[in-house]
Amino acid sequence: MLRRIMVVFIFAMIAIPGFCFAHFGMIIPDQAMVVDQKKAEVNLTISFSHPFEQQGMNMEKPKQVGVLFEGKKQDLIQALSLTKVMEHNAWKLSHKVTKPGAYVYYMEPTPYFEKAEDKYIIHMTKVVVGAFGEDEGYDREVGLKAEIIPLTRPYGLYATNVFQGQVKVNGKPVPFCEVEVE
Repeated sequence: MLRRIMVVFIFAMIAIPGFCFAHFGMIIPDQAMVVDQKKAEVNLTISFSHPFEQQGMNMEKPKQVGVLFEGKKQDLIQALSLTKVMEHNAWKLSHKVTKPGAYVYYMEPTPYFEKAEDKYIIHMTKVVVGAFGEDEGYDREVGLKAEIIPLTRPYGLYATNVFQGQVKVNGKPVPFCEVEVE
């Protein structure tokens, strides 16, 4: 029994720090929910970073950036401007929120080559911002090549809450696939 505990402990000590080196494509809004019509502009920062280490990585201009609202997509790529996050190239934009509902902001970055895995990787990224007390529409599909469709509301979750979603690739469900969530 003691031997099993030691094996599990050693495995955890080796495996857990590896998770801290993960890097992610991120869309960070300056407000999670728009409640004041006088402050109805959502400022978004789009970056590629190692959040646990507080280290940024340079991000090339994304292939696509947009917002899905009431089933309609709006291209926001022209609104992007270069900025810095943790001293590395990142992007920012502002978007005016006009009506109540869930605004699903999304981004598809330029693929990057990951030497450690010997392949190109694309971090499809989405974030939902509710506006004026309404959050219907958080579960709408953007139509990215790969995305997670929320089955439960994806924000306002606390410790011990559960998030559930369906992974889709090219619009088709992918059961039992491995997913990294941050």
